[in-house]
Amino acid sequence: MSILKFEPRNKRHHLNEMYAYLINPNKTTNNSFIGFYVNPYNPIPEMQFVQNHYHYPFWDNSYKTYQQFIFSFDEFIDKNNPFIRNICTEIGIVLLNNEQRQAFASIHFNGTKNVHCHYMMNYIDIKGKAYRQNYSIHHYQTQVNSILTKYNFPPIKINHN
Repeated sequence: MSILKFEPRNKRHHLNEMYAYLINPNKTTNNSFIGFYVNPYNPIPEMQFVQNHYHYPFWDNSYKTYQQFIFSFDEFIDKNNPFIRNICTEIGIVLLNNEQRQAFASIHFNGTKNVHCHYMMNYIDIKGKAYRQNYSIHHYQTQVNSILTKYNFPPIKINHN
């Protein structure tokens, strides 16, 4: 069964640290990057620009600089399936929930039993508002399951760790 996880804490404090993890060449390839209102090959300056514009202290470890989500496919999904990128993109749109928040996503294929996609969403949107989860977990589950059903993939369960 596929899983959607809302990561409550950021183990990597800075955008640069998380970005380095997401683009690790042992886990992914350049054609597995997705940008939502950012350049997928250089998203950090654009995200920091927004944070800096609103005087958000992205350099201070006590402030959250991004929100992370992880979508993990069922372990029996073939990593060469041509729909993986489409699904990850459509799920990213659901998670963003508006056109005012930047995000970067990376699909990890290698070194894992489950193909999965990490989403790093800018904690500050382009209007200066901090991230708030606007919908229930059930809403996200319903939206993601409709995407998976469209591609004949198994539905998700939610991981609340």
